[in-house]
Amino acid sequence: MEERVVGIMHATPVTTREKELHLQETQLQQSTGSLVDELRRQKMKNVRLERHSIITNNAISERNIYGKSTEDTDAVRAMEIKTYPEVSSVPRSDTCANFTVLVHLKATAAAAASTRR
Repeated sequence: MEERVVGIMHATPVTTREKELHLQETQLQQSTGSLVDELRRQKMKNVRLERHSIITNNAISERNIYGKSTEDTDAVRAMEIKTYPEVSSVPRSDTCANFTVLVHLKATAAAAASTRR
């Protein structure tokens, strides 16, 4: 009896309703797979964020222990870092003897205020 049920479940759909249900089953399996993958990515992201949070909190604790104000640490927390793709600004040449790297740093208002003291 069990072989018969398994055989029926794996048989090709005959009616329109069976075809619709088979299509829905396939879509649900794909969605489940996508959700499992997304869950795995989010868990990994959470682990990275938690590690970052622990490191940041430890750094703040160390600064507080050694007598630095929390305003300095707040300024560090508020720092925004942007990266941009590498773009060649000079045509390629045979020599690499001279080059310049431009780094633009912009402090937040809190950081600027704390450095004025």
